[in-house]
Amino acid sequence: TWFGLTNDPGEEGYISLEEVVNVAKNVAGDAHNFKFIQFPLNQQMDASITKRNQKVNGEWFTVVEAAKNLGLLSTTSAPFNLGKLIDKTKVAKSILLEVTQHNEILSTMVGMKKIEHIKDNIQIFKRDLQLKSNF
Repeated sequence: TWFGLTNDPGEEGYISLEEVVNVAKNVAGDAHNFKFIQFPLNQQMDASITKRNQKVNGEWFTVVEAAKNLGLLSTTSAPFNLGKLIDKTKVAKSILLEVTQHNEILSTMVGMKKIEHIKDNIQIFKRDLQLKSNF
């Protein structure tokens, strides 16, 4: 489910990262291959970075914080919320940069229908990386 990681504990569909990692360890030991999680992140769906619903070693964390504490890498999806966030006031560039500004986010999945969008997005990230490397 899209919201399994961000639902409240006890809510239908809730996924505990700590429990999933423990299952992976019980099945394959510390050399398990469970390394990545994926969840939606955008202006309308930001629970993964704002809501402390994941318990790790008795302490509550956001999804992104819990993943980091458990040695998992985070990748996101739906930065444009199925295109609902792109309008005359918000351009794709600013939306993508907002989502990817978090150091704990490894990558984001972006659906693109046109080659020009792919080229534009590559340039956005190239410029962002250049700016970050200058500091």
